[in-house]
Amino acid sequence: MYGKCNDVLNAENIFETIENSTIIHYNSLLKGYNNNKMYEKTFQLSDKLKQTQKNLESDPITFSCVLYSAAKMTHIDRCQEILNDLNSSTIHLDNHPILQINLINALGKYGDIITGK
Repeated sequence: MYGKCNDVLNAENIFETIENSTIIHYNSLLKGYNNNKMYEKTFQLSDKLKQTQKNLESDPITFSCVLYSAAKMTHIDRCQEILNDLNSSTIHLDNHPILQINLINALGKYGDIITGK
């Protein structure tokens, strides 16, 4: 809610107080960053998620948020990293049309239509 209301600072403060954060908590903050065009913060939180000791795995929403930021920031290296992470995950693209759309959009921005297929 705070992220949608342009109050990212409060959203971050609440996130930091959550003892047992889940992927849903991470995704909410990632989406808040994207809604407020704070794409670098999206990358930072995504990196923090990868380093957490809580055995949390990125889900299709996580990947979609980070791909969206990568496309907005024109980070082709980040897109490739996300694609590699996605390929090594248990997520099957066939089941997630929103993730497919974000992936095609991100890769299409760089003219990588072959991978986008």
